[in-house]
Amino acid sequence: PLKRNDFCKTCGLTDSECLGHFGHIQLPLPVFNPFLLKHVFQVLKMFCFSCHRLLFTPFNVEIYIAQLRALDLGLDYILDDILQHANDISQSTKGFDWGRAESQTFLRSKLTSLINSECRNNKKKNLIEKNDDDNVVELESIEIVNSKNVIEKKQHLFKDLISMKMIKPTKVCTHCNSRKRGL
Repeated sequence: PLKRNDFCKTCGLTDSECLGHFGHIQLPLPVFNPFLLKHVFQVLKMFCFSCHRLLFTPFNVEIYIAQLRALDLGLDYILDDILQHANDISQSTKGFDWGRAESQTFLRSKLTSLINSECRNNKKKNLIEKNDDDNVVELESIEIVNSKNVIEKKQHLFKDLISMKMIKPTKVCTHCNSRKRGL
């Protein structure tokens, strides 16, 4: 704010409350960072322009969400098991329509139960290791390394999603049945 009783256009605070926003310039046109333009283009390729939803099948979205949940809980070693478990469920239920909400809920509950059982097993292992006085230091150092692995795997998971290596977008939107348009 330039004057005493003006409100900041960025945060809406008065001149005494606003900390200042260095480099804020209001431009007449949207401006993109040229280094991020490739990533913005990749993200736009993943969306349907008719219904504004992701062009992934609900089955693949549920797998991806379960993998992110597992990483948030520190279970970086279970990512492949989640994918394998979901594929086993898909093979055992051949005639299942994965686009329906009931099917998504079914898959989500199965994957959540897998993650929860692994959490329970992991807590039991940690309790056993904490009972030994010698292993307390080793357990703390393992958790620090594990957190670095979790962050690295999460970055790798996002990178695979953005580069479309992990999940390929469909040509026809599963939500509104419109064809994918090019950019």
